[in-house]
Amino acid sequence: MLMLAAVLRLPFPRVRSQSDVVRIGRAVDYPLHRYTFVAGSNVFVYRDRKGIRILSAICTHLGCVVRASESGFHCPCHGSRFDRHGDPVSGPAGRPLEWYHAERAADGVLVVDLTRRVSRHRVLGV
Repeated sequence: MLMLAAVLRLPFPRVRSQSDVVRIGRAVDYPLHRYTFVAGSNVFVYRDRKGIRILSAICTHLGCVVRASESGFHCPCHGSRFDRHGDPVSGPAGRPLEWYHAERAADGVLVVDLTRRVSRHRVLGV
């Protein structure tokens, strides 16, 4: 019975970080105009001249961790593809990747709240 439970669990990877509020460093740690993956938090940080945006790296199909590609993001588990804004373009995922709320702590470190979803247009000024 235990073996069956383990096999049934395989398609549902556990990718959520330990905490729903994570510290991810300073804005200057992230290069301009590039999505940078933050492994412990399973998010991508995008920084441009306007500021910082935080995009979930969790596929909305079955929760696998997506990877950045030249055209956006792809899920290595089931083949979903997302454009650079996190909107699905092919595969089984029917919902876009989530964007998260970020703010700057008193010590200047970026803090991401993984429970607070925001519009992709919301920017934390830097």
